[in-house]
Amino acid sequence: MPKPNISISLDGTKELRKALDNLDRTTRSKFVRSGLRVGARLIVDEARARVPVRSGALKKAIKVQSAKSRKKGTLSIRVASGSVNFKGQTYYGGFIEYGYHASPRYPVGAFGVITWASHARGTGVGTFVPPRPFMRPAFRSKGAKSIEVATAEIWRQMSGYANKQPKGRYSRKLGKAAFA
Repeated sequence: MPKPNISISLDGTKELRKALDNLDRTTRSKFVRSGLRVGARLIVDEARARVPVRSGALKKAIKVQSAKSRKKGTLSIRVASGSVNFKGQTYYGGFIEYGYHASPRYPVGAFGVITWASHARGTGVGTFVPPRPFMRPAFRSKGAKSIEVATAEIWRQMSGYANKQPKGRYSRKLGKAAFA
């Protein structure tokens, strides 16, 4: 299943990146990770509001998680149900999101003989259960807002950090424009 391509552009990210480059790596990672988590909470709340509820387990399982970055020097956060789609206690979240083909355990061919050939041909065995997406629409509706919230949170943390530092140490490095 192809992943949806959603691109978001935001004004002010160049200034944020420039200000973050002046911080040490540990502090920068801490600010960015916590800012991303705050922004991702919007998507979690929206996904929980959209998920079909039978027992409530899937709704509770939608969480913000740290993700492995593919590129060195990048931080990733993901919103997922359980560990990932099709795994864990709420493995069925992926089936609900993308739909699935419900078929009997043993396909029956002509004269009641069990054959996988009749199943492969799709001769009326089983039905397709349509998707009821909740994660993708949640991201589409709240993705841009979550980026704005994350950026604002990172700026808020950086301004608080600069105010706690001895006078002149980080305010010179970051510049007055960084906290205006």
